[in-house]
Amino acid sequence: MSTRLIRITGTTGKFQQVVPLEGETYTFVFRWNDRCSRWFLTIRNAAGADLITGKKLVADVPFHPHEVNEELPPGSIWTLDLSGEGTDPGLRDLGDRVVLMYVEEDNVV
Repeated sequence: MSTRLIRITGTTGKFQQVVPLEGETYTFVFRWNDRCSRWFLTIRNAAGADLITGKKLVADVPFHPHEVNEELPPGSIWTLDLSGEGTDPGLRDLGDRVVLMYVEEDNVV
């Protein structure tokens, strides 16, 4: 399967979860920033080292983590607004109205 849903398991303004991508395990740390009303993502490797820190989650715009850090997989991560409005995720929207998708490199446009 070339595209997969990254299930969001947290329900608070700061949480983390383990995410397997293309044979490697990463920890995704999600943090809500009240000041700018935005979600930010930090991705860590299996040893706990930060590979990407504070990436703003923007609706319907692909993010290519490998371009930022070669230790990350070559696919893209999408923050997809299921409502079709293209609205960035609010505090209670991740995993509900807004989901994360991982698209393997062979399907990246």
